Amino acid sequence: MSRALKATTVGRDFDLCAMRVVVIQFSGTVQLCWLTDGWPSGSREVMANVFCDTATPAQLRALADHLDTLPLSDPVEVLP
Repeated sequence: MSRALKATTVGRDFDLCAMRVVVIQFSGTVQLCWLTDGWPSGSREVMANVFCDTATPAQLRALADHLDTLPLSDPVEVLP
């Protein structure tokens, strides 16, 4: 990877449910890369790589606001 390319790439990871979301800023674009571990316990795989636009932050806030109104609980582990 060239020095110029490294200087323009910024990433930040977030855990979301059982996935990892990586926010990548590269060369004037912002992308959300959705990763998940293979099932059952396989290697990490990319589920989606989407480009963000000016509406994306508001869409994510609307999703979070909606989730805040629901009676959420932690997942229950099912025993064999």
